[in-house]
Amino acid sequence: MLFWIWVSLWISFFVIIIAIIVNFNKNSQNSSEIVSFSRNAKTASEVQGTEAHAPIISVGETTIATEIQTICWSVNSCMNIILGSGYNIIETEPKNYVVNSDESLRIEFNDYPLPNTINLKIEELPNYHEQFTYIGRDNSPLFNYFLMHQSKPSYIELPNEPGTYTYNMLVYWFGDKATTQGMANYRFSITVE
Repeated sequence: MLFWIWVSLWISFFVIIIAIIVNFNKNSQNSSEIVSFSRNAKTASEVQGTEAHAPIISVGETTIATEIQTICWSVNSCMNIILGSGYNIIETEPKNYVVNSDESLRIEFNDYPLPNTINLKIEELPNYHEQFTYIGRDNSPLFNYFLMHQSKPSYIELPNEPGTYTYNMLVYWFGDKATTQGMANYRFSITVE
C-alpha cells in the first residue's frame, strides 16, 4: 500500500513538471528569446523605445483613459533626474468616467518589461497612498523570465464616499542592481456614484 502511494506521488510530480514545461513552451515565442534573456543577468528585460507603456485601467466594463507623462525612460535619463533637479508632475485634466461604488479599479500592464512598483495617490484624499509591487525580480534569470510573462491585474477598492477623484499613479521599472530604468506618471479621473 505504501509503495503505491509513493508511486502516485512521483507520477503527480512528473505530471506537474511536464505541465510547467508545456506552458513555458506555449508562452515563449522562440528559443532565441530565452538565450537573449539569459545574457541579461538579473533583469528580465530593458526598457525599449522612448515612451512608457500604457496600462489598461478599468472599472467593471468601463475602460479608463489615462494622461501619460514619461518622466524618464532609460537608466541614464533616470539617473539625471534622480541626481539632478528632480521632476514635476504635469497636472493636466484627464477625462472623467462615472463608475459604480461596488466595482473595483483594475490596473494591468501588458507590454514588456512589466513595471516593478506602482504608487497610487488620490488628490482629493491627501492621506490615501497605496504602494505595491506589480512584478518582483529575483537573482535567477530563468525565474525572472517566468515572472516577466505573467501579467496579473491589480485590483484596488474605490473610495466609499460618492464624488469625483483624480488618481496619480507613479510607476517604476527597475533594472540590474535596482537601477531605475523607467518612471512614468499616469493621471485619470473617476466619479464614484
